[in-house]
Amino acid sequence: GNITGGSITSNKLRDNQSSKTQDYGLCGNGNLTDVDIDGNHYAGFKTAAENLTGTKTNVTYGRNPGKE
Repeated sequence: GNITGGSITSNKLRDNQSSKTQDYGLCGNGNLTDVDIDGNHYAGFKTAAENLTGTKTNVTYGRNPGKE
């Protein structure tokens, strides 16, 4: 679904298995409006840390280790 006026914060998003099973740490197609994404730790995904395909309006990214 959509997120308005919220945050995605302080999550440990990891696939520590020797054979990776997770494509993304954070994935969704809902629209994000006035959302802060900060303090998440990404590690070990097959494809990428994130796959957020909905429209993003006023979305800010803080420190998210492993995202890039």
